[in-house]
Amino acid sequence: MQKLSPEFDRFLRESYARLLGQLLAKGFPLADSEDALLEAFRRYWEQKTDLEVAQPEAWVLTVARRLCIDSARKRKHNAPLEEISETSASDTAMETFEPDELADERLRVFFLAAHPAIDPAIQTLLMLQIGCGLSVAEVSTLLLEPAETVSQRIVRAKRKIKEAGIEPVLPAPNEVNARVGTVLTAVYALLLLSQDRPHSEDQISLAGEVMWLAKALAELCPDDPEALGLHSLVCLLESRRRARRTSSGVFLALADQKETDWDWQLIAEGEASLRKASAFARLGRFQLEAAIQSVMVAEKATGESRAPIVLRLYTELHRKFPTAGSHLGLVEASWRNLGPELALKELGEYSFSTEYLPYWALKAHLEREMGLSVPAKESFETAFRLARDNANREYLKAQIDRLDA
Repeated sequence: MQKLSPEFDRFLRESYARLLGQLLAKGFPLADSEDALLEAFRRYWEQKTDLEVAQPEAWVLTVARRLCIDSARKRKHNAPLEEISETSASDTAMETFEPDELADERLRVFFLAAHPAIDPAIQTLLMLQIGCGLSVAEVSTLLLEPAETVSQRIVRAKRKIKEAGIEPVLPAPNEVNARVGTVLTAVYALLLLSQDRPHSEDQISLAGEVMWLAKALAELCPDDPEALGLHSLVCLLESRRRARRTSSGVFLALADQKETDWDWQLIAEGEASLRKASAFARLGRFQLEAAIQSVMVAEKATGESRAPIVLRLYTELHRKFPTAGSHLGLVEASWRNLGPELALKELGEYSFSTEYLPYWALKAHLEREMGLSVPAKESFETAFRLARDNANREYLKAQIDRLDA
């Protein structure tokens, strides 16, 4: 769908998964549900100044359900569907609608995409697109894959759902464990996206969705340590969102943040989930990442260095789950423990994308620490060109000016 405005994009993202889950719960096919829902969103946004409805989601849902039924009738589809009266869009169903009632169906969308009949390589792409309403461009940027490739994979996955007659139902308890790992991976990808620009309205909205999903999965799978670990990680990262910027919007590293700006209730919630996860003695990626955040919070709060612990955790994380992010974390931990020269050497042992901003920023800091002013300035300038967030750009510009001084 063509973007209508930033406000429309936020409304779409905040409501899409809940409403899609409701349509799927009524038995409508995925393709019909998506088409109807996007059309209903468009109609609402174009008419909203004249409609004056109290509950926009109710209006969108009712119109989308009606469009789904129309599509079924046109195909002479005889499957049982809940009938909706042909009255105007301000009928009783809209007046009695409660938005909170929709939350229970959001996981249905994610577990549909995680069906074993769908290629595992495509499942995460599908979750990000249908589960959160992200555009193909957004998904491709997040996963560092070409937009055309992402689009083709998503089309194939949706065709598979249709041809195989995959039903959008929550899996039975004995099937949840087979699918939940993929769902956790998709929510983790959303978490990274929500942390990209912490104070942007889009990211704050997405962070709320990530928080709900992580908590819902932890409640659905209380015996899965990775579900608990992801919930802990989300809580610990989200607890510091407000502290990452000054009142004027300048970026603040963890060392410069004020603990009084942290959400200690979220920190306590995250620590509780991490303790529950550790009791299973089955260490996974999300538990390790949560443990790193927990140690860093404790270090800042107490003023006592815990750099060796962070290094050990990052070493284990990168050994078991090597990614660009884990390698950067290991390099930074090495810097704190072993100095910039060894850290810079370790940085060069991993092949990073030339578009990966965190690589250039860390490289610049290490080069400056070693007195390599010219390479450091070039690296900071590359990071500056890649930055999308104004606060990050201002921070990087300050680092460049510091070298010029």
